[in-house]
Amino acid sequence: MPKFVENIAEFYQPIVLPGGYLWNWAQVLKRIDLYYNSKFETGEIDSSGFRKYFFNIVKPACDIATKFIDLDTKDIQLISTRPDDDSRVWIMQRDLKQWFRDTNFGMLLNEVSYNYPKYGTVVLKKVDGKLQFIKIQNLRFDISSDSLDRSPFVYEKHVLTRQEIENNGWSTEGLPADEKFITVFETYEYLDGKNWSRTILADPFKRQKGGVGEGFERVPESAVSSKDDYEPSTILNEDQVPLPYRALDWEKIAGRLPGLGFVEYLFENQISENEAENLERKGLYWKALQLYQTRDETVGRNVFTSHENGDILKVNSEITPVLKDNSDLSAFNNTRGRW
Repeated sequence: MPKFVENIAEFYQPIVLPGGYLWNWAQVLKRIDLYYNSKFETGEIDSSGFRKYFFNIVKPACDIATKFIDLDTKDIQLISTRPDDDSRVWIMQRDLKQWFRDTNFGMLLNEVSYNYPKYGTVVLKKVDGKLQFIKIQNLRFDISSDSLDRSPFVYEKHVLTRQEIENNGWSTEGLPADEKFITVFETYEYLDGKNWSRTILADPFKRQKGGVGEGFERVPESAVSSKDDYEPSTILNEDQVPLPYRALDWEKIAGRLPGLGFVEYLFENQISENEAENLERKGLYWKALQLYQTRDETVGRNVFTSHENGDILKVNSEITPVLKDNSDLSAFNNTRGRW
């Protein structure tokens, strides 16, 4: 059985890259999705109860990169290498454009352009002669391998209905009849230079409910723990096929399979930018507070809520504002500019 069923908690453990530092792909992938969508890993409220503001600098960088690499079907042209092939190539070009429309190839190019600089790696899958974009979050592979075809295993996660499983030509025997959506893993394990062993596994996260004899319960993948014992998955299909996945990296990093994208590259810049933004906002908050001081012990009320405009205060000692100097606020512009 594939090892992810036996112990999903061991998947994507930190690895040591050249230079001796630890790198955790699961943590990096989660942070990419959070930062790209202007979300903090620790929530939107800080320890003092203040709302934290996310000044997003990673998404604009990805948007610019997308504009630079943006491809359209009109950019793909067939060129004749011999003068007498011009008419044949013209007909082939028309057939190619029709194939682009029939397969929604333009939408596939758009997905590649958006995700390529964001994650640093895009993966396509060839199914029945057509290319499909695969979400990197749904793939499981050996992150220390040089490439997908050098990984000893590649797993893809699906959430399918029984009808979709049948449409793929897979058996539905043994699947829960009361489940509307079923988790299915399409697993590939390396055999030789061309062939991979493909096994379709369904319902992998099923464990004993309470004690023995009390039935089973299904848990989401995020709740799977190595401390629990899980039932074997239901095998829907087994065969041998070539690996259908192809990956493209933005910037290749030695010692790891996923490439380096702009969001990961700007992690430290984003952290520094958010820190400066929120410190500056707190400085402005305290600067805006109107505080007063006096030696008169008979004055103990808030002048804003206890008095009206024009009231005359009779006190034994003067009431003076507390001076607050925020001349260092300009320094925030300098540190943010450097980053």
